[in-house]
Amino acid sequence: MIYEPAPQIKDLNPSAPVDLQRIIRRCLAKDPEDRYQSIKEVAIELKELRRELETGADFDTTVPPAVVVRQRLVPMVVQPFSPRRRDPGR
Repeated sequence: MIYEPAPQIKDLNPSAPVDLQRIIRRCLAKDPEDRYQSIKEVAIELKELRRELETGADFDTTVPPAVVVRQRLVPMVVQPFSPRRRDPGR
């Protein structure tokens, strides 16, 4: 369990978009009800933010953009937790 609040993105990268900071804060919310209820919701928000940034909509240009390094994403499947069944022969 983590007892300290996560550092703010703007402290690490002042040029991070405000909406990205909002999305990350919501992902890290202490109360589960305040968090996104599915990864699909997070993906939708991130896609919308990327679209806005690419078109320049509501983009704050007062801070120079950070250098973006693109990384190759590897697909990952997350399966629900399933407790091990005990072997009846034991």
